[in-house]
Amino acid sequence: VTVYKINGQLLVDPTTQEEHAYDARLTVASDDKGTISAMQKGGEMPLTIEEVGKMVDIALDKAKFLRTEVEKVVK
Repeated sequence: VTVYKINGQLLVDPTTQEEHAYDARLTVASDDKGTISAMQKGGEMPLTIEEVGKMVDIALDKAKFLRTEVEKVVK
């Protein structure tokens, strides 16, 4: 899951226009237990430790939600 920082706001699934205007992004790969296996930071602006923590929390929550939705469809 990739979380974007755009004008001080953190969001997931930006529009194409927003995606072109991001300041920073953090992609987090995790398993179904929430164990992080990889992270990649992109963009030109730095992130604070607090922002990284918030972005990781958002990514893990979104990943859990997406796994639940996929499981509903697959069953």
